[in-house]
Amino acid sequence: MVRLLEQELDAELFDRSAKQIELTDAGRTILRSSLQIIHAMDNMTMELQDVFKLERGSIRLGLPPMIGGKFFATI
Repeated sequence: MVRLLEQELDAELFDRSAKQIELTDAGRTILRSSLQIIHAMDNMTMELQDVFKLERGSIRLGLPPMIGGKFFATI
């Protein structure tokens, strides 16, 4: 999968010449961007859960003009 990504990006993500594999500059850039994407996905999932659990969102009330003016005028 990594090789396919490297081919698609036309960049080496790992330096495989040493005994230990290390990230290249391109690899570090991809890693930073990937972590931001994962963080954004986590935030989106939490926000959606708030909406689904009715912990976030809005409620709209409809009031007839005559009753609404008398009882809810101060609001």
